[in-house]
Amino acid sequence: MLKDDLKHLYEIQKLDIEIDELSTNLESIPERIRQLTLDSEKHKSSIEREKEAIEQLKESKSDEEKKLSNIKLALEKNKKKEKVIKSGREGESLLKEKENLIRDEGFYTNKLKEINDRLEKSVTNLSNLEDSLGDVINSTEEDIKLYNEKEKELKNEIERLEDKKKRIAVHIKDPLMIKKYERIRENRDGVGVVVIDKPICGGCFVKLPQEIYNELKNGEEMHYCEVCGRILLWKGFIDE
Repeated sequence: MLKDDLKHLYEIQKLDIEIDELSTNLESIPERIRQLTLDSEKHKSSIEREKEAIEQLKESKSDEEKKLSNIKLALEKNKKKEKVIKSGREGESLLKEKENLIRDEGFYTNKLKEINDRLEKSVTNLSNLEDSLGDVINSTEEDIKLYNEKEKELKNEIERLEDKKKRIAVHIKDPLMIKKYERIRENRDGVGVVVIDKPICGGCFVKLPQEIYNELKNGEEMHYCEVCGRILLWKGFIDE
């Protein structure tokens, strides 16, 4: 009977909806694994960047220390000259030179302190990154393992549901009904059959003609929504 075919078709749709949900989860797994791997690589890259930053800071520190050392030597020379020359233009020149050297000494001392602070921070960051790398790698590997297991479970469940669909489909006497259902389902967001318990389409919610609604209850003829094209199924047949 037609109503039995429609009931079987509705059961297939319920399985299809479940399969769609499982398939969506299955399709997302490779991207999740890729993201996990990417996060792990980013952590390793952060370590390399921190190492490079430390080397650059060490070079900058060495350069500034040389500059500061030269300034201190210049101040020593200036001090020795002061003992010999105390007045006149040479004395004024020495004083001006001393003032500039003291200014530069303060500038490079502060700059060196800033580099040392940044260097200390980078060394601490590097230590923390290296200490946590093992945990990141272990966590990533464990999560990937879980995703691989989940992938296998989803594939097995989808296969089980597909087999169940096939067992139901053999009871549908009209093979064209399944093809029509699949075509409608493909174009209507995965829903090819809608259950009706009042004269309103359960898919697009348009009001159904009273004549069509009455005929649905008889289950003698297959009806489609005139607007969305979905197959209409009287709810009473499901409850039997």
